[in-house]
Order: sequence, then structure tokens, then C-alpha cells
Amino acid sequence: MTRHHTCHALDCDTRVPPHLHMCGRHWRMVPKALQARLWANYVDGQETTMTPTAGYLRAAAACVRAVAEKEGLAPEAIDAECAQYETWADRLDAEAAGPTGPCTCGAGMCPECGEGGVDIGDGGPPRLL
Repeated sequence: MTRHHTCHALDCDTRVPPHLHMCGRHWRMVPKALQARLWANYVDGQETTMTPTAGYLRAAAACVRAVAEKEGLAPEAIDAECAQYETWADRLDAEAAGPTGPCTCGAGMCPECGEGGVDIGDGGPPRLL
């Protein structure tokens, strides 16, 4: 099965090579500092392994936001899209941090997992990642 990769700008379906974040038109709208930030967090091959870093995801969200704001898109749509990147980045950070000690449930040990857990901010109980 062939996977097609498209520009990550909101409402753009232009095909781009998998290692690129946006089509040329949208990429030119990204401030140079954000472009540099995205590439500084890029890990060669991440588009194949599907394992971007948290830093890359945060930079990608900033790029998406910059373009969408320049295009005058609805703030709610921009926030919803960028929240997806931020949530993924937060989960990667939590996984990298590992267990941080006793759960915040007050019992000292999480009744769900039986060990110290991590609150990943998803509204659910603290748990090991």
C-alpha cells in the first residue's frame, strides 16, 4: 500500500515528499526562525519510522499556526490542529521521563497499575507509560 503525504498546512492537500512538512507555497509563509527550529528537531528517517521527537512536534505545531494565522483561518480550527501536535509531544515527554514516583491518587501506589504512575494529563488516572 502506498502512503501519500500531504502538506500539513490546514486545508491543503498538496502532495509533498514525506520528509517535508509543507508544500513550497505554505513553507515560504513560515518565518525563517520557525523553519530553522523545525529542521533542528528533525531526525533523519523519522518520516519512515513514524517517530518524530517532541521538539519536532512542537516546532511543527508552531509552523502550522504561523501559516494558518497568516491565512486568516478560524482560531478554533488552528487551536484544535495544534493541540493534536502538543498532546502527542506531551505524551512523548512523559514516556521519556518514565515513572515519577507514587501516583497522585493519594494511595501511594496506583490501584490501576499497582505501581507509581505518571499523570499524562488526559483526564485519566496516573499510570505507567
